[in-house]
Amino acid sequence: LCKDRHTVCNAILQHGCALGFADRTLQSDVEFVSMAVGRDGLALQYAAQELRDHKGIVCTAVEQNGFALEFASEAIKGQQDVVLAAVQQNGCAFRFAHDNIKSQKAIVMAVIEETTAPLAVDDDQTSQAPFRILDLDDKLLQDKDVVLAIFRHRAQELQAQLELRQESTDIKRARNFLLAAVQQNPRALRYAPLDLKSEEFFMLAAIGESGFALEYGDEMLRNDPTFMRTAVR
Repeated sequence: LCKDRHTVCNAILQHGCALGFADRTLQSDVEFVSMAVGRDGLALQYAAQELRDHKGIVCTAVEQNGFALEFASEAIKGQQDVVLAAVQQNGCAFRFAHDNIKSQKAIVMAVIEETTAPLAVDDDQTSQAPFRILDLDDKLLQDKDVVLAIFRHRAQELQAQLELRQESTDIKRARNFLLAAVQQNPRALRYAPLDLKSEEFFMLAAIGESGFALEYGDEMLRNDPTFMRTAVR
């Protein structure tokens, strides 16, 4: 490990992760670590433990590379402004946030609206992607702003996930989410799977939220006199 400040400084200016070859005293030096993470946020993994709990250093790191959040202290991973900076740099950094912050509206909205990170469609993708829409907290799935943001920015991913829903919990959450969405915009039913648009009970519930939902029901239902009499009451 190198103790020479000049040598380490020159190396860090070329490659931030050169901090990994520095002496422990330099890995504990605020100035050196700040310089390193400013060059490469992932250099945070080589910082002394106490500096991974230094908010200024961590912010610098995640603004350069959102994935640096992985190496922050648990306390810092639970701070909204730090996590927000990380996901704005890379939405996939969401998975490194503390669990108690993953249901915060501001964080979820930032991932949905401000990043290009693809959302998970099935369980196999959850280890890499930020989250599956249907795995979000119930309160978020009923939130007007979140619902509108999903349809505005993530409609195709939502549609793919709705088509793949397999477990009973997914089916129930998909129904509840779509009914909440219809309250905001009946066109949300465009993305509903055909089996739901063909289901009398679901469509009647949707029409109860908005009469315009009828337009998106399955043609067979719309041609059924009994269903139509019930729907237009």
